[in-house]
Amino acid sequence: MLINVFDWADDWKIEVTDLSDNSSLTTTRVRTHDPLHVLSYNMRKLDKASAMTFPTSYTAHMFKVKARTATSSLRIVVTDSFGNRYEQTMSRPKELSYGME
Repeated sequence: MLINVFDWADDWKIEVTDLSDNSSLTTTRVRTHDPLHVLSYNMRKLDKASAMTFPTSYTAHMFKVKARTATSSLRIVVTDSFGNRYEQTMSRPKELSYGME
């Protein structure tokens, strides 16, 4: 799965825990397209009469992680250079939504 850490800086830290067994998962930073951006902005180009509003480009603030199972919930903790911690628990399977959380 992909995790988007917007505004990522090289001195930040990301930790992902599989809550099914409390194991730490290895994250890999990847340069790729943000799938939500593609759905939100690029899908319009499938309609020949509409214009693409904001082309998707590669981003370097995406992280790839492989969960133990397709239904494992994950805890994601990002710590910035000032020591601020941002934490989110992702229940899986995650429903597709237009929310940016």
